[in-house]
Amino acid sequence: MGDYIEKHITAVFLTVVVITVSMAVVVVWKINIVQRQTGVISSQINKIITISEIKENVLLQIGAMNNYVLTGEPDYLNKFNEYTEKNNHMQTALIREIRESRKPLAGQLHQTYTDYISYCDKVVNPFVKVNVRVPEDILNEIGQKQNKLTELSTQIQELRRADTISVLGDIVISSQNASKTSQYFALLGLVLGVSLSITLGPKFIRNHKIKNSILNTTRNITITIDDKGIITSINRTAEAFFQNSKELLLKKNYQDIIGIGKMIDMELPINKIVNSGIGVCNLERVYNFGDGWKSVLNVDCLPMSERTPCGVLIVARDISERKILEEKLYAMTLRDSLTNLYNHAYLKRRLKEEILKDKDNSQSLSYILLDIDDFKFYNDRFGHQAGDALLNEFAKLLKKCVRGNDVVGRYGGDEFAVILPKAGRSTALMLAERIRSTVEKHPFNNKMLVPGNNITVSIGVAVYPDDACEGEELIKLADEAMYRCKQNQKNGVQLYFSALKEFQKELKESEKTMYNSVKMLLGIINSKDRDTYLHLEKVAEYVEIICSRMNLDENMKKDIKIAAFLHDLGKIEIPRTILHKTEQISKEEWSIIRQHPKWGASMLRSMQQMDSIIPLILHHHERYDGNGYPKGLKGEDIPLGARIIAVADSFDAMTTLRPYRKPKSIADAIEEIVINSGTQFDPQVAGLFVKNYSASCGVQII
Repeated sequence: MGDYIEKHITAVFLTVVVITVSMAVVVVWKINIVQRQTGVISSQINKIITISEIKENVLLQIGAMNNYVLTGEPDYLNKFNEYTEKNNHMQTALIREIRESRKPLAGQLHQTYTDYISYCDKVVNPFVKVNVRVPEDILNEIGQKQNKLTELSTQIQELRRADTISVLGDIVISSQNASKTSQYFALLGLVLGVSLSITLGPKFIRNHKIKNSILNTTRNITITIDDKGIITSINRTAEAFFQNSKELLLKKNYQDIIGIGKMIDMELPINKIVNSGIGVCNLERVYNFGDGWKSVLNVDCLPMSERTPCGVLIVARDISERKILEEKLYAMTLRDSLTNLYNHAYLKRRLKEEILKDKDNSQSLSYILLDIDDFKFYNDRFGHQAGDALLNEFAKLLKKCVRGNDVVGRYGGDEFAVILPKAGRSTALMLAERIRSTVEKHPFNNKMLVPGNNITVSIGVAVYPDDACEGEELIKLADEAMYRCKQNQKNGVQLYFSALKEFQKELKESEKTMYNSVKMLLGIINSKDRDTYLHLEKVAEYVEIICSRMNLDENMKKDIKIAAFLHDLGKIEIPRTILHKTEQISKEEWSIIRQHPKWGASMLRSMQQMDSIIPLILHHHERYDGNGYPKGLKGEDIPLGARIIAVADSFDAMTTLRPYRKPKSIADAIEEIVINSGTQFDPQVAGLFVKNYSASCGVQII
């Protein structure tokens, strides 16, 4: 019996020893896992810091290059080269240490960075070093490379952050498992506990110190909250940033500490994460300090376990400097690099936004497009530096002429634009005339050495919704008005006007087919030669002045107006080299030009509704004295509509800039009509036009 008891005790003792030793092995194994993973998280955080430093250096380097391009200061180039050396070293180390699955992305970042540095050295710097403005296409290319660099560095940073979060979750789970295992076997032996405390306690304390050291030395704000909403830890960075000691925050419910109007005045989705176990990353929060200062934080709220409810780890970074840099870089993409006015892309986007505002408020909006007259001559004569100086001076002058809420930009080259919110025709014309007059009187350098002995501007104005309901169409119509102004005397303001649109209002519903045909043909003419299209519009406008003073049948008036729109239809058969020739036209070329009335009439013969219009087009170059073409008709043998078009056609031709001659003044052109009345022109038609047009322009007939 004694032997049995002894054996039993021995068996129990051995069993206890085996269980104790097994437990010791399990606990040691669990603690070693935690120790190794704590080392992994330390390594991960170091890599995140390295990647963040690479990204910060990339952004600072981009800023240095952009400032160098803008100012030409060598200090910015020196800073750019310093960041190059730092980043090359850090990126090489990153590629060597990062896990295999991330190396292709790190390699792509390094290659993109190397290409960017090479592009700056070989393409951009040569322009800046000789004080020459970098071309727009190169600026666009470097902007794309900078955006790609930022995108890649952000992407690798986010992937590394995700790896760190995953490892952190594993550490939390391993720690929990180790704790549970220790509890189960705690009763098996005081000796085991004492032994483990003696042998493994120092290691555990050391690992705990490492964890606390990581949390306290990181530049990130870290706060932990348990599954009951109690704040369990807060690091030194958080204490310093929020200017509150941990004694005031620890062991308090987060709802009393974190929230709008609370000690940490910031709203975060903590309760949602506690209950769902789903984290939220990259929240941007503006934190207001009591003294009026503000900082921008990038906040990650991460679950600390997979079960719910769970604790929450808050990690926040102060990104105020980065946001300022991003805003500066973004602002640079909206501005013209020479004049610092808004650029073409921003103007188009802003116009669309302003139209939507005014559409909601049922208000008008005007768009002004300006072109400096004879700027190419100025640039060629005095050099590009003088041309750039003129553009800068013009931009400053333009901003002084408009209202505070108007949007001023450089459309491109020597063209500028102004968006006028809440402005109808009268306001737009008043501002446009103010600009024209101010420019005309301004003492620009070398103004007496350009054509006309002055620097002037041609201005086109279009109004929403009167002329167009979309931004693109409004720009097109303002451009058309500006072009018409340059065709005439330049140094003027031209409000968009469409004789075709006005004519459409006179037509009945049954006549819409005719209108659509005319519109289609004018579209063909405009695509072939814009000058001819604008000439047809203007002739139709002058024809209306004459017809409105004559006692004509309504159908005849409509026929004459349609013929006015289409009288040069045949010119689409004439080569552009002849139409835009600046030298003397040869006899052979002149014989081709004289065919256009026949060609235009021939094109319309297949359209039955044009039968009454064809004779007017065919004979609009006949002369009253019989010396015209193509038939040499005389006097009233020439159709009345053709005689009316002849006066309007000649007047616009004389007052419009042509490749081979300057335009006549309105007074000189009217005098020419008077002189040729009875020879080239029907005297009655000529007299009506001269009398009515002269009165509207304030020209005195002698």
